[in-house]
This record gives sequence, structure tokens and C-alpha cells, in this order.
Amino acid sequence: HDLGHAPFGHHGEEVLAKLAKKELKMKFWHERNGLRVVDLLNTLADPDGVQDNLLLTYAVRDGIISHCGEVDQNGIRPRRKAIDLERIIKKNQYQPYTWEGCVVKVSDKIAYLGRDIEDALTLRLIPPLQTRRLIRQVREQLGISIRSLSNTAIMHSFIVNLCESSDPDRGLALTREHFELMAMIKKFNYDFIYNHPRLRYYKDYASLILTSIFSVLKECESGDKTLENVLKLQNNYPVLGQYFSEWVLKYSDVGREMSESRALRQYWPTTLSAPLRRSRNMQVYHLVEPSEDYLLACIDFIAGMTDNFAERIFREITALT
Repeated sequence: HDLGHAPFGHHGEEVLAKLAKKELKMKFWHERNGLRVVDLLNTLADPDGVQDNLLLTYAVRDGIISHCGEVDQNGIRPRRKAIDLERIIKKNQYQPYTWEGCVVKVSDKIAYLGRDIEDALTLRLIPPLQTRRLIRQVREQLGISIRSLSNTAIMHSFIVNLCESSDPDRGLALTREHFELMAMIKKFNYDFIYNHPRLRYYKDYASLILTSIFSVLKECESGDKTLENVLKLQNNYPVLGQYFSEWVLKYSDVGREMSESRALRQYWPTTLSAPLRRSRNMQVYHLVEPSEDYLLACIDFIAGMTDNFAERIFREITALT
């Protein structure tokens, strides 16, 4: 369900959303991008080694884009109608279409409550006094004995309660005590984790990395010379150049044209494999004529990075030797 998540979590998503709005006048949010990834970008090889799109079922695709939004109501049920998923233009616009999708949505919210607290405790972001106070609140709210704020302890209580309280009529529901506790923990996380001063420097660091990579890729844009410039990236940035060249060649009409023309194959980088173009995947970027598709390719490429890979590329483009 999080295939469309940008590097550096929700802050990375905010950075790419700003770039997408500025450069392309489009919205970027990870649930929508997840649907885009599985529909257009992810491929699998068939028995002959030819890459093809995943062609996932409607239910799976709906579960990916519909897991968005907070659980601000107690009792989630599937919506009754199948809709064109392209009509979903904002988070939480519709409930999922299947019970499985509803489970993913609720589970996603339960999972990050304890995980974020556990990570914050490891980083010592939460004052000990506030930790003890939250433990006491959990005990009083639920009437259970809890000695720590581990992810396991928090998730276990919510999952058991969800299983015991849900039914086809109520939907996926928590008891009033657990639902109020969920809201309380979310507020605690915002007060003592998400808005912590130390994270400001981390956010600045993540922003610098993503905007720097985008700037390097954007500089390659030059009409009919764009692909040539992309291929030349390897001269200065071997890792970025190789991976981005493969990306553009796989998904663009220019790449298809190059792979099918012997005359153009002379420009094919020696680090790229010829079978790369053996695919039936949908053509995503139209670069033969100057268009905004190249900038979309840049954003899609960056959105698919892991944190570690983005940091690796940043070190490469900033290295002086």
C-alpha cells in the first residue's frame, strides 16, 4: 500500500508535492502515486523475459489509493459503488471498496501510532516525564497494566479490541475507550514528536537532498537534446546517470525509438543492457516532442528512491573528488 511513498517519509512527500505543483501544476500524494506506480511503472518479466505491466485487480488498486486519510470516524465500512479510481483527487475522499481495503486503512493508522513513539524514544525526543504521563493515561483509559510504550504493546491492545468490537453492521470499529485513546496518542505524537525542534534540521536535510537531485536532472532538459544530456550524466555522476538513463529509456518514446534503431544504438551507454527495452509496458513519458513529461519522469524517479539511495546520490553529486 505504500509503494508510492517518497523517500524521507511524509516530509519527502511534501517536498515532491511542492515540486510537482511548481513545475507541473499537479498534485502529488503518496496514495495517488502508489496507484500510478502499480498501473504504469512497476513491471514483471514473463517466461520469455519480456517486461509487462502488473495488471492488478480493481480491488487491489482501490486498496492502495483508498488507504489514505485519518480514521476520524469509528466504524469503517466499504463503499457500495465501484468508481473510476482516477476520479479520486484528494485524500480520504472515499472509503475503500472492499473489507480488505478497510482493514489496510485501519491497520496503517494503528501501526504508526506505536512505531513513531518507539522510534522517538530511541532518539530521546520525548521527555521522560511525558513518557510516564502517557503510560499512566493508557493505564487509566484502558484499565490494563502496561509498563512501556513499545510498538508491540500498543498495537496488540488495538488489534485485539478491533477484532472483538467489529462486525458487518458496525464496520471495523473500536470501543469508545480505544477510539479516544487513538486520538489521544495521535495528539501526543504531534505535540512531542512530529513538531519536535530536532526534526527541523532533519527536514532541511531531506529537502536539500531531494531538491538538489531534481535540479541536476532538470538541467538535462533541452528539447531534442534532453536524452543525449541524460546519457551524458554518467560522465559526472556514474550512479545517478546509469539508473536515470535506464529509467528514461525504459519508459519514454525516445528510449523506445533508440532501442529499435540501429543508427541510434551507437549512443546506447555500455553500462546499459540491450534487453532493457524488451517490454510491453505502457509508454509513460512522451519526449519526442518537447513536453512536461520529462519533469514528470524526474519526479517519478526520485519518488521511487529509498532514503539510503537518495543520500548516496546526494553524496555523488556533491563530492568534490
